[in-house]
Amino acid sequence: MGFIGSLISLAIFFMIWDYLIKKLKLMFAKVKKYLKRVYRLSLSPAKREVVVWRDLKKLFAILKLRHGVFESSKHIEVGFGVEEGKGVPFFYSVDDGDFKCFVRVAEDFAEELTSDIFILATHFNNLLNHGMVTIDTDDRSVGFTMKEDALIPCLYPGHLHFMMEKHLDITRDLLYKAFQRLIHEDEAPAIIISDLLSELDNNKEE
Repeated sequence: MGFIGSLISLAIFFMIWDYLIKKLKLMFAKVKKYLKRVYRLSLSPAKREVVVWRDLKKLFAILKLRHGVFESSKHIEVGFGVEEGKGVPFFYSVDDGDFKCFVRVAEDFAEELTSDIFILATHFNNLLNHGMVTIDTDDRSVGFTMKEDALIPCLYPGHLHFMMEKHLDITRDLLYKAFQRLIHEDEAPAIIISDLLSELDNNKEE
């Protein structure tokens, strides 16, 4: 075997070596992920909350969003835009064994609209597969909450971001503009729901 043949053999050796190293790294990463999941599965509910709270703070640090962290109540507050020129505070918390996303989609509505507010909230609760629309009659506000047992984001940290995005999308695309339309345009709940369903159907066709 000549000099060129030796170089070719050496190049082939390093290619195979590099391939094996990459495969080993991938395998070790999978094993590490599996062992981490097994460990988290063994945690008590209280310790799961601690882990999820830590992961939630880490997620916000990665996202680099301006936000407030409240350690005593284990919740994070951040503002997101829900329509042009309008932002509202969103709240993310870990308590009572759950990870929760919460936002107020309407505040200080007129008392005479209470009946229609309840009707519209009921329509949404019948339609939505995720989350619950609630009404606080004391401060006349409408809230939207999504929650998940802390075990799920504890085992799958990526679920935190998934839930946050889903909660924001439902708020922005459906709930906020629906309740604002009821409050400011005095539109009937049935018409609001009908228009939203038609809009969603048209978006699917496109």
